[in-house]
Amino acid sequence: MTQAIALAKRCFKSLSKTRKFFYVLYSRILEHSLLKLSSDRRRGILSKIDLSEILVNAPYEMLSPLGMFHKDGHNSILYKDSSFKGNSVLILGGYVGASVQAFLDSSRNNKIVVMEPIHQYSSALADRFSSFSNIRVLPFAAGGKSRKGVFGVICGSSGEYSFSNKTEEVQFMDISEVISNFGPFHVLEMNIEGSEYEVLRRLIETGQIGEIETMLIQFHKIDSMSEDNRADILRELKKTHFIKFNYDWVWERWDRISS
Repeated sequence: MTQAIALAKRCFKSLSKTRKFFYVLYSRILEHSLLKLSSDRRRGILSKIDLSEILVNAPYEMLSPLGMFHKDGHNSILYKDSSFKGNSVLILGGYVGASVQAFLDSSRNNKIVVMEPIHQYSSALADRFSSFSNIRVLPFAAGGKSRKGVFGVICGSSGEYSFSNKTEEVQFMDISEVISNFGPFHVLEMNIEGSEYEVLRRLIETGQIGEIETMLIQFHKIDSMSEDNRADILRELKKTHFIKFNYDWVWERWDRISS
């Protein structure tokens, strides 16, 4: 636990002063739903008031999807479901283990497989949860096929479509093989910085999408086709699952349609 926290702090400290400033500023702007305001108005608010008041007092319908997500309970929304207890969980994009810990807090009996391809993060995960026999760390990236790739390394936003001066070669593992070799899984969580498109297409192609009870998905805009690609995937998902909640481009949950 201590190593994972220290790693996250070091990762943030390693960012340049300029990047760190915009990382914090951008996060705060998103969290408090100021994106719909003009840049001048936004700067005025940033300089004059406590931003926490914006989220508390703003009309819900005027909030951005991320603002709504925060106001509704932030990450507690993802893990509060009692039906997750005693389930098998696959986490794609483990970073240093916040999601793993959340599912553990939900139930110590959950069987968890977590994939994290960046060496320092997968090592931190293995160290943090070394005493849990029900947790397995796979040092791979999930993909539509097994292959090699290069990740931009940016703390919890590391990925094949992330731009960074620091890069690392990673090994992708076909998501179909992951499920065949380590599943079945009741719950699938993915926050993989753009690789979700190939992963979901592969699961739809193999039919394994229908084996998963619940999916927690974060889509990312990685290019000009992202919105169309997401829409295509959602049309396919509706054949096997229904949407439980949706905060566009933040988090969405899909539950399997009962047969």
